Amino acid sequence: MNKLKIALAQIKTDRNYKINLEKIIDFMQKAKSFGAELVVFPETSQAFVPSNEGINFNTIAQNIDEEFATSIINKSKELNIAVVFGFYEKDNEKTKNSVIFADCGKIIHKYSKTHLYDAFSYDESKDINASNEKIKAFDTKWGKMGIMVCYELRFPEIARTLALDGARLVLVPTAWVDGKYKDEHFMLLTKTRALENTIYLCASNQTGNIYTGRSCLINPLGLEEIKLGVDEGIQIFEIDFNKIDEVRKALPCISQRKPNLYSL
Repeated sequence: MNKLKIALAQIKTDRNYKINLEKIIDFMQKAKSFGAELVVFPETSQAFVPSNEGINFNTIAQNIDEEFATSIINKSKELNIAVVFGFYEKDNEKTKNSVIFADCGKIIHKYSKTHLYDAFSYDESKDINASNEKIKAFDTKWGKMGIMVCYELRFPEIARTLALDGARLVLVPTAWVDGKYKDEHFMLLTKTRALENTIYLCASNQTGNIYTGRSCLINPLGLEEIKLGVDEGIQIFEIDFNKIDEVRKALPCISQRKPNLYSL
């Protein structure tokens, strides 16, 4: 399939996962009513966990077969829609920051964050286990896609690896923490990752609490097709993957690479 109607959902999360679950289900229904085939939610959509309160993340985390994930996956089957969402997944004494891609009730791919946000005085690795899984694209009925999470936008190797593995769309659930220059960083990084790889990139961000909002869908020329502000909301866009071929004919930087010159 060379076209995909995608819905980009931006939400503010509550501490109570049941409130967030209800909101996600509602947004899924809205996306379906707008004709979307895939709806993308932010990183850690399950719950807002203040970093300064010493909360044990493992008391909040759930297994993939518990209520939060299974409810969303079952709803995707009921609505005949694909969904991407982030949650805190139990992992022994700690937790993984995981993302699921489910299509019509079937889990197509699960990715757990590999590069943790230990920067700007934040220490994600204190509570979260980093995954060591290989970066790779995965198959969908719309072609290959990839997933990266939030802080991983700062690592160009991840998006490049996904693009070289055939991903035409990279999905980036985020919970981008506000702060000096952080808005500018988010806009620059999302556009750059799309442009340098001549792919589509969809970044669904949390808003409110400590987060910046401004979720976006970027096309292969680095231009915004969707740009949300700081309010909760949902927007739809029809991706035409043929545009990637058109852009790469004019801008063939992927095929012009000389990897034999880049090794350190």
